[in-house]
Amino acid sequence: MFVAMAKVLEDNSDTISSFGDTSFLKQTLDQLLVANTNLSWNAETQSDLVGVLSSFAQKMYAEADRKVLNAFFDYAYTTLAGELQDIVGGTASDSLVKAYLEDALAKVEAKHPNISFEDIEANFRAIDYAVAANGSSNYTVDGINASDEAFIIYARVGDVINFVAQSNGTFTAHPFRFSTVADDTSGSNALTETQGASYSNATSTLTVTAATPTMVYPYCSVHSGMYAKGRIEIVADFTDFVDQTDGSGALRVEGTVSSGPYAGASGHTYDVYLTPDEALSVASGYHAHEFVEFPGMSFYMPNDAGKHGATTANESTQFKPKSHYRAASESGTPGGY
Repeated sequence: MFVAMAKVLEDNSDTISSFGDTSFLKQTLDQLLVANTNLSWNAETQSDLVGVLSSFAQKMYAEADRKVLNAFFDYAYTTLAGELQDIVGGTASDSLVKAYLEDALAKVEAKHPNISFEDIEANFRAIDYAVAANGSSNYTVDGINASDEAFIIYARVGDVINFVAQSNGTFTAHPFRFSTVADDTSGSNALTETQGASYSNATSTLTVTAATPTMVYPYCSVHSGMYAKGRIEIVADFTDFVDQTDGSGALRVEGTVSSGPYAGASGHTYDVYLTPDEALSVASGYHAHEFVEFPGMSFYMPNDAGKHGATTANESTQFKPKSHYRAASESGTPGGY
């Protein structure tokens, strides 16, 4: 295995960014087959192997503490190696790969409960929305007038929604709050900290938990009507997410690929589209992806024209599960959800 990794690193030193890189792991497995003709696996098995290895290696690569790294290596020798053998041998349970894709760290923590780990992938569940105020008339959220349009944000338990003031005085003059009823200027039904709400003059945050109401209405606690038609809907998954526009343009998804090529890749995946037709307008073929953070949704990537789990973002618009699409012509900036 180490000889195969060294060979791939030697041949691709300019393009490999980490040991968790899915393309690096795929090439390493291909090299293993070249070096050892007694080994064999089909494409599906290789995809499972890459997904598990990438999920594990990216967690390990993020940690600098020696005690934590020792725990990862111990887990690799005592548990991971056997599970990889089970995948190759066809005896692994159907849920094994999914468990790594969804939370590889939880498996390591179960074996080393006394060590504190940092999960940088938890940040994928947090999405920022830019908020400005048009006087006391309305808020604009990601460029949408939330007083005139039924702007809907979708989220599920575990998600974090940050409404970020675009100027220092926005939330000072127009305190941004959450309620169980629309336009609750009096605050009589305001959400509390136990329901996931927190407020400051810079950011108002909704951390979605089981105690969060399934329908949440942002509002200004001083001026009525500023977020009159918008709301946040808490959903189980995004199966029923409906594209309310004619197109999305090229998008970037921040998260972990859970199905499709390079499953296990964590980071920025781009460029993807919300419909097969849009992907086909870019290339003659496409492949589909799903993500841990957006279960129930499919994203379509033109073949030979994308990046999976990149460390840094590109210029494409970040996908957000919201109802309104802002075209480039309306703002002079790239379009997207």
